[in-house]
Amino acid sequence: MSIQSLIGLGAFTLVLFLFSIYANKHRAEDSEKKKDKNGNVLQSLPHTPEDDERLFASPEFKAAWDELEEKYAALSAIYYRKKGHKNGH
Repeated sequence: MSIQSLIGLGAFTLVLFLFSIYANKHRAEDSEKKKDKNGNVLQSLPHTPEDDERLFASPEFKAAWDELEEKYAALSAIYYRKKGHKNGH
């Protein structure tokens, strides 16, 4: 694996990590705590089209996304197709 691929993968992982932090910060509190098989409380991260709008309104998030968009265009297309968006974000 080349160093450029590793850097790209690291950058994409960072964006996903930031995305999950941002989504977790703005989610509604779950009144019913779910647990895994070991008894640990699971944190759900619901995501809606309104969440996309809020994320892409952030200049920092939009800049990070745009930087990676060309490299991960196929992944982005799959993501938005699954979310029900026709023309991306």
